[in-house]
Amino acid sequence: MDVIRPDTEQALAEAVTRAAADGVRLRLLGTGTKASLGAPVKARVVLDVGALAGVEEYEPEELTFTALAGTPLAEISAMLAERRQFLAFEPPDLAPVLVAFGATEGDKAGAGAGTLGGMTAVGMAGPRQLLRWSVRDHLLGFTAVNGRGELFKAGGKVVKNVTGYDLSKLMCGSFGTLSVLTRLTFRVLPMPERSITLIARGLDARRAVAAFASALNTPAEVSGACWLPGGLGGEVPEDAGVNGAGAAEAHSLACLRVEGFAQSLKSRAEMLRRALRGHGAWDLREGPAWDALWAAVRDARPLAARGTGRWLWRIVLPAAAGGALAAALMARQPDAEILLDRAGGLIWLSLPLPEPGVAAKTAERLRVLAGEHGGQAMLFAAPEHYREIVRVFPPLPDGLAALSERVRAQFDPATILNPGIMDNLPPRMD
Repeated sequence: MDVIRPDTEQALAEAVTRAAADGVRLRLLGTGTKASLGAPVKARVVLDVGALAGVEEYEPEELTFTALAGTPLAEISAMLAERRQFLAFEPPDLAPVLVAFGATEGDKAGAGAGTLGGMTAVGMAGPRQLLRWSVRDHLLGFTAVNGRGELFKAGGKVVKNVTGYDLSKLMCGSFGTLSVLTRLTFRVLPMPERSITLIARGLDARRAVAAFASALNTPAEVSGACWLPGGLGGEVPEDAGVNGAGAAEAHSLACLRVEGFAQSLKSRAEMLRRALRGHGAWDLREGPAWDALWAAVRDARPLAARGTGRWLWRIVLPAAAGGALAAALMARQPDAEILLDRAGGLIWLSLPLPEPGVAAKTAERLRVLAGEHGGQAMLFAAPEHYREIVRVFPPLPDGLAALSERVRAQFDPATILNPGIMDNLPPRMD
């Protein structure tokens, strides 16, 4: 496979201009940690943007930084940590779970090697999205090259920016199909001084989601709400008192996280515990082991231990429906492994891989069930040949699909950027 490695924005623009003129389709690549997300890209030429790396400007007092898209997230996190700041939306590290489910070969770029541009193109956030929202809400501005080879800018370097269309939100989650990101400006926030996790043992999924709803209706500012069945106990700190050997709901663990200034945090946690009296007994925990638990939930790692021979689905739905859908999934498929995040609004679902001949129908049945609960299901991680025969992203309604195509045509009229990654199959299947 041919590889193009531009080392400047201008060189990148010229490379895309030539590709557009010659009808050459391009597969965008940084470090490769997210290369297996989405359907396989139908392109034989790789546009490697890894050389466009480095932090250009960091203003701690203004809570902003600007960096090139190929800058490693680890470098940015370390820079921000020196000033006790962070990316508040908690970007996940997806490489380990993609490797575990056979979507990425083990010799690819490993954990922690993702880039700023890849994070933005995928547009996914961690448990803290409950409180701090997502990537699109913290991206202030960017520079990019569209499918015509034109270098353009959007947004700015301040939080309140009203110049032109808000294209920053459009780029997040576009999976590189609209433009090649080259430079990004993000807002950051101060790190919380302390974190406390409230835990309740033995709640089933429905009861846990009901407790989460009550917690979110308090002024405690909950920054994480997850539920793990007993079979995922390997990721739970030892002092949780959870038996990880069985899958019975009697050993499940519901967790709520509150963060902030040390002086007020304990009183907020105690207030939240009092508000949850009608939802079981809740204990307070804190320390590095519990911070590690939230990092594992962020990255869906509790499901990675038995990923071989399975595929991983990511279901987004109204939080109130999360418990009911989780119960329905476990009732229909006893070998399902489930992790609830965002108070029930995100379900990670691990299932045994079906035979290839029935994979599309199996996926359609799952999507119908998710739709009955107001949700949409994405095939998040699976071996490549499954992502070729099963539609990866949930089909869009006809009107929204037409709008999406019109937007894409404005940025990439020849469809040369990551072709096929989001639309490997027709919207509707028999």
